[in-house]
Amino acid sequence: MRPMTTSTSPRFDFHAARTGFALLAVLSVSACGGGNESVDPVFGATLTVNGESISSDMVKRNLVYADPGSQYLRMKQVQIYIEEEIARQIEAGADPEKFRISEGDLDEVIAEADADTQTEFPDGEFSSAREVYAAAENVWRDQVRQGQLFQTVFLPDNPNDYPDITVAALMEQGKSPDFIDRLKEGYKLRQEDPELDAAAAQGRQMFKMLLSSMVTMTLDKTAEVRRGDDGLAPDIAMEVNGRSITVGEIWPLLEALVTPEDIYRQKLWFARTVALRQDLETLGFWMSDEEFEAAYLAHTEPYAASPFNIPTVAVQFKKFPSESDYKIWFRISESYKKMTAADITDQNLEAHLMQRANNLLGLGTVDCEVILVSAYDFSSKSWKENGWVHAEARAGEVMRALADGRDWDEVLNEYCDFYDPPIAQSMQGQPNQNALKKGRFGPTNRNQLMRNLEESDFSNFLMGSCVADSIFFDQSVGSVDGPFRGARGYYIIRVKGRQPAARQLSLADKNQRDLIEQDYLAVRMSDYAAQVLDRAEVSGL
Repeated sequence: MRPMTTSTSPRFDFHAARTGFALLAVLSVSACGGGNESVDPVFGATLTVNGESISSDMVKRNLVYADPGSQYLRMKQVQIYIEEEIARQIEAGADPEKFRISEGDLDEVIAEADADTQTEFPDGEFSSAREVYAAAENVWRDQVRQGQLFQTVFLPDNPNDYPDITVAALMEQGKSPDFIDRLKEGYKLRQEDPELDAAAAQGRQMFKMLLSSMVTMTLDKTAEVRRGDDGLAPDIAMEVNGRSITVGEIWPLLEALVTPEDIYRQKLWFARTVALRQDLETLGFWMSDEEFEAAYLAHTEPYAASPFNIPTVAVQFKKFPSESDYKIWFRISESYKKMTAADITDQNLEAHLMQRANNLLGLGTVDCEVILVSAYDFSSKSWKENGWVHAEARAGEVMRALADGRDWDEVLNEYCDFYDPPIAQSMQGQPNQNALKKGRFGPTNRNQLMRNLEESDFSNFLMGSCVADSIFFDQSVGSVDGPFRGARGYYIIRVKGRQPAARQLSLADKNQRDLIEQDYLAVRMSDYAAQVLDRAEVSGL
């Protein structure tokens, strides 16, 4: 692939695509340094970084930790909680039949959920609840079954029958003893008045879902959970209270959904992180286990009781596939910070503030329109067959049409695949802050632009580039640029205007200085990571 035009502009080379991305499914033996190595038919040759091997089992487990594998892994984890509580209740004298969810009962629950979906989406955008969540039929049924069983075990209709763990969970969430007394009184009143019971049915189900999340939070806190970074064998995805969940249990659910690019990205993650760890070790700046544990505790502890705790922020906002991956990134970042401590001066931070950070953190905006030529079908939440190949061809059509003088708006309307999902009836009339408006974003700050383009702190580190940054900082007003390779396809961008920061940041403010320093280090570490990977001896990628 030819060199990128700037360090932050991953312009796509169509010729390289035909011999690169389009062939990720066939990772050649020759790329791994020889013709005699065995090649896994799915994962290709074993990845090695400066002689250090990363097995296909490690790559497979990381795919299990990422979506949608993480959802299936979570189901297995919760199932262990359920089975442990069932065993406790049976030992205390409960009838095992109490915990049996019949297929007929399950059909009834699914039918009710589908009826609610048809009420919420009367125009037929979705015909079943499972389509809303894009779940496979067998997985969806298992999810519904588990939800019903969870409520049977932990949240029976009669609050007098709540197990000890449920009572403890509600107390931990700040509920007073009279809260449960009120639940008991409400149950008694509903039993005495069938009309009241029927009227409260829908609200009661939503309330149970809220209580379920409270119970699950407590179960998570009290469980002994080990993952890959806790020293488990590569074929073990998770250990919960001494019970193992193997990668092999999850993989059959996931295998058909994994694309060659998913495998490439996981290998790239290992190549990048292993090369960085090796380099920092060689230079003497890699944090020891003790240093890391202390630093990570200091990083996470102030937010431990918050809904926006570090693991949640890492996965939900920074988009790391798992907390384990975030911890690896954090250790690299802190080690790099130690290495560059002498460079974190007022002079360097002030220069960074003027060149970049003030516009970023002071909420400057760029007014842009983006054509997404997608390899992904958003309505069905699945990859199109040969999606990247067809998206490549269509992106070429867009560029030729614009070069021939066709009107931008006309081309955008014809080709742009940005998708805003249908809005449920109960949500009609409420503002949608995340609407993509067919790529007509309007004045947008950098972080919102990253979200619109499905970029994140994780993707920026993994890929070593950021399309949003190219648009926000570099592309000139009035220009059209692209195509840029993105998460779901290719972007062609027109910048209409740019508004400078609404406020001026200052190093004198400690909180602002911390943010400026974080961005300064992030930009420099991205360049360092690229250099380290470039000079590493990597095969199997």
